[in-house]
Amino acid sequence: MLTRLALVLLAVVLAGCAGSRMPVNVATADGAERYTGERTRGSRDAFALTAKSGALCEGDLYPTTDTTTGMPAAFGGVSCDDGRIGMLLFGGAPSAAGGSVSGVIDQKKVGGRWGGRTGGAV
Repeated sequence: MLTRLALVLLAVVLAGCAGSRMPVNVATADGAERYTGERTRGSRDAFALTAKSGALCEGDLYPTTDTTTGMPAAFGGVSCDDGRIGMLLFGGAPSAAGGSVSGVIDQKKVGGRWGGRTGGAV
């Protein structure tokens, strides 16, 4: 019984360390390029997206304030394995379950959502 309890507690601790994962969908205004993936919040706040073309795009997020709304947000640089770069702003408080995403990837404006309801369009 004690061993089983120890295993359950270990599983709970490991699950907590893994952090929460939420879907992310962004796209260019014309829909020519779409990026889908997830935001992971735990020991670090980060995202990993896959472009429609197959490129992997990743970045770490850092707390900030959205100057448009005055609300908490997170921003981070985007680096893709095909050489594309950019910057994204994830709207929403640190405890939020979702919000908007806006920014630039490969010199093209992108927008969409992360968390609960997601959809990509600027």
